[in-house]
Amino acid sequence: MSLLPEANDTLYVACFGPGYGESIVLRVPPNYWLVIDSCLENSICPAIQLLDEAEANSDLVLLSHPHLDHAQGIDRIIDEYTRADSTLACLDPRVYDPQKWVQSNNPSEHHSKGALEAAISAYMTAWDDEPEGKWEPYRADEKTFGDAKLTVVHPSKEVVSKLSESEKTDYNRLSSAISLDWMGNHLLLGGDVLTVDWQELEAEYPNLADHLVCKVPHHGSESSFACVWMKQVRKNRKWIVTPFHRSRLPRLDSDNQLLNHIEELCLTSSNTSSESNNEDRLQAYVVLEMNKEGKVTRLK
Repeated sequence: MSLLPEANDTLYVACFGPGYGESIVLRVPPNYWLVIDSCLENSICPAIQLLDEAEANSDLVLLSHPHLDHAQGIDRIIDEYTRADSTLACLDPRVYDPQKWVQSNNPSEHHSKGALEAAISAYMTAWDDEPEGKWEPYRADEKTFGDAKLTVVHPSKEVVSKLSESEKTDYNRLSSAISLDWMGNHLLLGGDVLTVDWQELEAEYPNLADHLVCKVPHHGSESSFACVWMKQVRKNRKWIVTPFHRSRLPRLDSDNQLLNHIEELCLTSSNTSSESNNEDRLQAYVVLEMNKEGKVTRLK
């Protein structure tokens, strides 16, 4: 059964969150495919599965920030599922210090470093081959795909410059947040942006909460909560959350306050126990469709 129905005049949002990581795939009418971040589930990349199913290449591949849970598999998407005219977006790799990716002698952490380096290397190689496809997404930058306009709301060049010079940079603070406008309808894709940076955005982007769909930042962690995107300015919004199953990482805990702000919370997985197994988890994705009138329906 196809994950996405065939409908040329409908926008689809597929968000994958298998318990560690997240990936967003959007199909913008008539046939633009946008991939934001990548993750693996049992060594399988769900974004690639969806592109294979649709027999599509990606018009945009955006890495929001270099954390493993957002970068796994993105090198293969760039290498095998893009065209010469595809847009490949991430911050200049020079703002990232690979030495900060590994803080111990744990072999798994060094494996993670290798996967992150593969992702960054794929971008650098593709940019060398097709310079016109290079996009370093800074605040207020825009890209258009069909009738969809993507606007970068975070980070700014000033924030990147300041944080990249710090010895203890939290790369979540460099995460991309994207506002997508399609046919007068608004979606907010919050990356892993943290509260301190959302608060700084409120003066410049006071209408971020006026959306129909939001990919909740930082996996539903309270470390990302901010009035600028949470305040209720319209009804019938849908929020997508990608909870973690690892206790040391952000999770959707029972006392989480998201439900105080939203009518419908769409979880890519509902069991947040760190001891949970695969059999206990629900399907690890959410699919929404949006028509031109702004009606949003959850399909899966």
